[in-house]
Amino acid sequence: MDHYGTRSITDQLLLRPPFTEENQRYFFGRTAEVRDIFLRVRENPLTVLCGQSGLGKTSLLRAGLIPKLRVERFRPVHVRLDFTDYAVPLVDQIRAALAAVCVGPGGDAAAVIEGWAPLPSLWEICAHKTIRPLELADNPPVLIIDQFEEVFTLGEEWGPASSARRADVVELFTQIGDLVENRAPAHLQTTFRHEPERALIYDFGPKTFRVVLSLREDFLAQVERWKDAIPSLTRNRIQLQLLSGPQALEAVVRPGRIDGHNLLSDRVGEHIVRFVAQQPDDIPLEEIQAVPPLVSLVCERLNTARLEAKPLQDEISDELVKSQGTDILQRFYDDSFAAFPEAQREVVREYVEDRMVTVGGHRNPVAREDAIAELAGQGVSEPDNVLNALIARRLLTAERRGGIQRLEITHDVLIPLIVRSRKERQERRHFEEAKRKQAEIEALTARGQGVVDESETVKSAEPIKNKIFVSFKSLDANGLPTRDSEIAMEVYEFLTAKGLDVFLSTITLEQLGVSDYTNAIDSALDAATVLVAIGTSVHHLNSKWVRYEWESFANDIRSPIKPNGRIFTYIEGMPQTALPRTLRQTQTFVHSERSLQRLFNFINQ
Repeated sequence: MDHYGTRSITDQLLLRPPFTEENQRYFFGRTAEVRDIFLRVRENPLTVLCGQSGLGKTSLLRAGLIPKLRVERFRPVHVRLDFTDYAVPLVDQIRAALAAVCVGPGGDAAAVIEGWAPLPSLWEICAHKTIRPLELADNPPVLIIDQFEEVFTLGEEWGPASSARRADVVELFTQIGDLVENRAPAHLQTTFRHEPERALIYDFGPKTFRVVLSLREDFLAQVERWKDAIPSLTRNRIQLQLLSGPQALEAVVRPGRIDGHNLLSDRVGEHIVRFVAQQPDDIPLEEIQAVPPLVSLVCERLNTARLEAKPLQDEISDELVKSQGTDILQRFYDDSFAAFPEAQREVVREYVEDRMVTVGGHRNPVAREDAIAELAGQGVSEPDNVLNALIARRLLTAERRGGIQRLEITHDVLIPLIVRSRKERQERRHFEEAKRKQAEIEALTARGQGVVDESETVKSAEPIKNKIFVSFKSLDANGLPTRDSEIAMEVYEFLTAKGLDVFLSTITLEQLGVSDYTNAIDSALDAATVLVAIGTSVHHLNSKWVRYEWESFANDIRSPIKPNGRIFTYIEGMPQTALPRTLRQTQTFVHSERSLQRLFNFINQ
């Protein structure tokens, strides 16, 4: 078989994360980290793995730590919790996973779970002298909970079942705390005080059971809310960093040399690393300390270009890197939808952007059966094949949890791009609607050939009178939505529900050319009579394009252009005295339960 010419083989040579046990032979660049986390797990009851989104935490666990644990006679169990409304309680999910790993392949996990019925807590399962799993000391289980930030992004979301789910999260933390601190649960401590002989059936000695929690580092503050109850949360923490230059080079070139292949040279590998790290050729590779995770996607796309070249290229060359290197991420995302019929393309893309990424910019897994039904309801033919295509193109990944296949965006590195695309689409529609309404007004005026009925003039002017321009900073430095954007959406939804015509300013200069941005914003500013400036910090209000909006509007008010224009300032988390001078002179509202109604009342005065 021609390994270079067969896509199914060569795709694996430059495989994008997440890596698994099955393809661990292609996982390179993290040797030191694998050893570090293994030693920490071996010596400590709880290990917290944290790092920025997209650094490869899941790959480190599944292709690095878990194989090493198996070699060292541990029994690792990898869990990703299910937070859907119909999922079983979180602790029960862990009990089921633990039972499965204790009985091994083909074992009767259901019988084990039934045997544990008298033991309501994880601590009791590990401490009960007669019921606890066999060979607990010789083959200790290691519970690895991946994507643990979902406890906060999905487990604590508001919704019909939010109270019950938050109680479920509290129970999860309580039981993990009792387990890693080797502490009898509260209900047992009460029992032991009244019936001390009941304690004899439990082993209070050191436990060999280990727990690993993996999460994004920006959720450490939420985790540390539990540090008083679980001191171990702060004792043993490993922070995954970006690959260094040498590590990235190993990750790029070594997979292409498996089984005697030589897919790319060290020189080309260094070229790729420098391209992704945005470092010039005169910087030694050893001095490059941070290579973004985009390197994996670049490698995959370069390999695709190599396979599609005519004639077929035997290796990835410098010329290929130069010709394909720019805009790979954007092209990858756009290409994921390009093969769909034009009538369905936007529907599918909109579904991915609206349903699979939360308002706050987090991946949101969707049950496959729900996705099929919802896409079919929107007129997409053969939605099952559409989803298969997105999985094959690696935009989506499928994973079975709780007996249900769930789909989600493959990698967090794509989320800022998807959020940006969603915001731009929403803004385009708002702008097109504003132009349509303006065209209706101009048509009414034109029909009168300069003599417009007074009642028609008043009627046609109403949309202009009620036009509200909402100005705010949309994205932060990482390309994720700001708190300002969440408040802006609340303002937009409240005012539009009241019948007002609202323009939501969401396109940022960083994503569009100056002329496009300026033309869109200037047209909306010209049509508006009210501007609402939203800010959670003076920095956001003074950011270049937000300041351009409210300052331009203020200048129009001072001139004869917009003598009846009004500006309102809507803030959260900052004092009014910190506002720029122009905004300090406006009516200011502090975001609260009643502030939206007050804002509406003032606009309608």
